Amino acid sequence: METPYLTHITSEDFKYVYEPAEDSFLLLDALEADLSKLQSQQPAICTEIGSGSGVIITAVAKALPQTACFAIDINPRACDVTTRTAAKNGANLNVINMNLLNGFRSNVVDVLIFNPPYVVTPDEEIDSYDSTSDNPFNDNIIKSWAGGTDGRLIMDRVFDAMDTILTANGTAYILVIEENKPKEIIANMKTKGFCGSIVTERRIRGEHLFVIRFERVSHAQICKSAIK
Repeated sequence: METPYLTHITSEDFKYVYEPAEDSFLLLDALEADLSKLQSQQPAICTEIGSGSGVIITAVAKALPQTACFAIDINPRACDVTTRTAAKNGANLNVINMNLLNGFRSNVVDVLIFNPPYVVTPDEEIDSYDSTSDNPFNDNIIKSWAGGTDGRLIMDRVFDAMDTILTANGTAYILVIEENKPKEIIANMKTKGFCGSIVTERRIRGEHLFVIRFERVSHAQICKSAIK
């Protein structure tokens, strides 16, 4: 899986849009490790929530050219940058300015990708966006990392909706950190009918990152936590 060119994105853009970092590239590594699995599934629709710069969904769109790929972001500036990233790399993307997957029909997503706002913060930081401010785009950058209690306020909304988001054979790739309590997440999702397994993990300065792959229990070959 090729890492997209990002030379078109300026330092000014990154004042308002999340800049790809270790978490972004770990998620890319996880998807690359599962690429043959994804290709064999021949997904019709792949969707990334919170596309930011577009680096991840653009790489996926290039690797799965027969799949309809959607990039979702609540930040209109991120939608613009994602569109430019796709164009720079010759990827066919559908970019939508939307909150999570509120505008999607039920059970249409075959592959879901989400690098959520996972940093543990006071819940009020998530609600700090002020659309009447002189520069609302600056407020939107907070939404790319502020995760609220246990860093899970936003990701838990997606977990709760997973059953209605994914198709019967659907797969989700979610990036989390140790502070998000990944073992608890996997246990909770099993009660909702999903098997969670660690695709890859990495320790970096100040963070322990995990990428969890979720599949419906009925379609998972092995359903056990890879976290010791």
